[in-house]
Amino acid sequence: MSRLEDIAERNRRANRPRRSWLSYVIDEVRDAFDGSIPAAERRPKQIALAVIGALIIGAIATYVLWPHASVGGKVQSRTGETVELASLWKDRRTVVVFYPSTCDCGFALQDLEAHRAKFDANLIAISSHSSDYAAQLHDRWKLGYEIYVDPTFKVIPKWGVPFVVADATAWAVFIVEPGGTVSFKKIHEPLPTWDEVAAMTKHR
Repeated sequence: MSRLEDIAERNRRANRPRRSWLSYVIDEVRDAFDGSIPAAERRPKQIALAVIGALIIGAIATYVLWPHASVGGKVQSRTGETVELASLWKDRRTVVVFYPSTCDCGFALQDLEAHRAKFDANLIAISSHSSDYAAQLHDRWKLGYEIYVDPTFKVIPKWGVPFVVADATAWAVFIVEPGGTVSFKKIHEPLPTWDEVAAMTKHR
């Protein structure tokens, strides 16, 4: 392209109408890959597009992967006392397992107990049945972690754990960091294995 043609092409691009910011973006993208435009002019546009794309991808990844907002609430212990959940992870990471009150979950809770020593975290379970029943489960299955209850459903729904049938919520697993930030959550089955959960407590 001659010098005169180059000047004319620049003037054409500068004077073309741009109806909106989207039109401007489209024009810039088109120019970045337009073979009729000198490589020296296209190269900076291509670099700028690559940088913008990396920033957008980084922002999306940060939003998706960044720890979620703090959680908590007041539940009852198996002895009937009111417990502020936030006090349980004040100083140490905690794995929080929600399970439906209507299921025969004893074997699942016992399996969780068998893996508890692998967790680099405290462990608690939460359901919606009574404190008395939580005490029975705890004693029957010889659990080394605590079961807390939310019989009036004031806390469980705030964690985003939905009802699957009347008065029964879904299974869910959360990893809560010291201070209350959720670094992992999985609601509904299939849940990760307890070994996978244990591994996540050691790499955060």
